[in-house]
Amino acid sequence: MGFTFASDDAGRSRVVVTNDPDYIVPLRIAPSSLEDFLKQGQWLVVSMSVWNVHDIRAGHRAIELVKRQGGLVKLGLRPFDYPKENAAWVPELGAEQTPDQVEVLVAEQDGSREVTIQGKSDASPVWVSISEGKVVGVRCGNLTDADIEGLILQLLPV
Repeated sequence: MGFTFASDDAGRSRVVVTNDPDYIVPLRIAPSSLEDFLKQGQWLVVSMSVWNVHDIRAGHRAIELVKRQGGLVKLGLRPFDYPKENAAWVPELGAEQTPDQVEVLVAEQDGSREVTIQGKSDASPVWVSISEGKVVGVRCGNLTDADIEGLILQLLPV
């Protein structure tokens, strides 16, 4: 159960879903627009940085939370390498609104350089709620289970 990452023929990351229901769907990395099948039904898409362990954990949590709805909401799992890749398929996000993933700190002393790379918890993953092809919500960052459940519940019929 869950997912892993593998490389596609072009060397880009792809999601491989194992032993989960068919409403847990691996999505392509960096599409040029929203895929047609995402324009039908209710979707929560989690776009995850392939190198961020917090994003990967969020994807696994999303699987468990979506399963509680028994397929009423589909979950798309999308990998990304660069945050700006999300702007192509979520125009509402916009490239200028895509936060930088990391903060790089450089310190030099006595001829040596120390570089520290810190991930920003408010940058990813990117959570996109889609209802019948319309983006109804976009959130960024590590969300609580209650926040994720709220995104799922907004997609359910009243």
